[in-house]
Amino acid sequence: MPQYTHLNPLEFIKGKIQSSLLKLKEYSASTSIAARFEAPLRLTKNQDESSLNPGGSSETDGYLSRLLVTEKKEIDELKLGKKNMTQLLDERKKEIDALKIGEQNMKKKMDDKNKELDEVISKKNTELDEVKSKLERFQRPLNKMLWKAADTSVTSIVKDPLKELINKGADVNFQNDEGETLLYIASAENYSQVVKKLLDVHANIEIPNSDGVTPFQAACLNENVCIAKLLLKAGATINMHTKNGETYLSAACKKGNLELLKMLLELGANKEIPNAKGETPLYVACQEGYFPVVNELLEGGANKEPRNPNGETPLYVACHKGHLPVVQKLLDVGANKETPNYDGMTPLHAACAKGHLHIIQKLMAVGASKDTKANN
Repeated sequence: MPQYTHLNPLEFIKGKIQSSLLKLKEYSASTSIAARFEAPLRLTKNQDESSLNPGGSSETDGYLSRLLVTEKKEIDELKLGKKNMTQLLDERKKEIDALKIGEQNMKKKMDDKNKELDEVISKKNTELDEVKSKLERFQRPLNKMLWKAADTSVTSIVKDPLKELINKGADVNFQNDEGETLLYIASAENYSQVVKKLLDVHANIEIPNSDGVTPFQAACLNENVCIAKLLLKAGATINMHTKNGETYLSAACKKGNLELLKMLLELGANKEIPNAKGETPLYVACQEGYFPVVNELLEGGANKEPRNPNGETPLYVACHKGHLPVVQKLLDVGANKETPNYDGMTPLHAACAKGHLHIIQKLMAVGASKDTKANN
């Protein structure tokens, strides 16, 4: 079908009528017939279609009627085609929109996958960094071999690889830049089988790292009873002082680590050895206010009346710090509520000095003397 969609409908009809007039001129030898139909060519938009046929013969009238019917049909087909084209465009638009949505969904899925991949890579990089960090602890190749030999996974290949390497000059007690020995690292990393192997070749159990932490203390901090027992059996000192002047037991009390405290007591740590400040583990626990630790020590028979260099008792320091549950426990086990420090200040004085009303009320309730005078 010819494409007329760019024409105005009226112009389109005029064009079709002109074409028909030419055909009529050829059809009839008389020009008068054609002249009867020239007037409609001057129609305007407001004129009625009835003026197209102002009269004439039935033959020409019939031909014109058929012509108009044909042209109307073609116009309707054009309109229908336009409608179909609109529908097609709408369908294409929907398809395009669907493609866009699909593309967005695919992009989101790809972003999610990329995020998952980044997380996996990050995790693997972290694990790799940890491995590198451990490897960097050992600089000399022979000592790297020494560490590997201490790992029991290679003992099936060589009967006693550790001794072989030591015989070839490897130093079982060498220290890295952080002052860590092989035994320290094995103890800190919970490698009990490696600890056994190193102890078998007489690795030094007392060499501390740069922070003054020994292999035994490293095992204690990890609450690894198995390694701690291995080190104690090999001669590790359980009651020694750390670089910071704390005993292993007082350090556990200072941090409120009940499980470590229990482990040390089980291994035989002395409850009465003071730290470098002259404070016993019980005094340290009362000062910090860790009731479970205080309770464990008292139930285990710790002395409830030890004094620090200033003459302060555990009850005195608990009143001074305002730790009511600790004060109550000490009173329950019979701690002396009147024992003064070396300045003559009693636990009641200590509570009053800090304004701990709840402690004052508790001491008064159990009969603490309010008339005792301090030295100053």
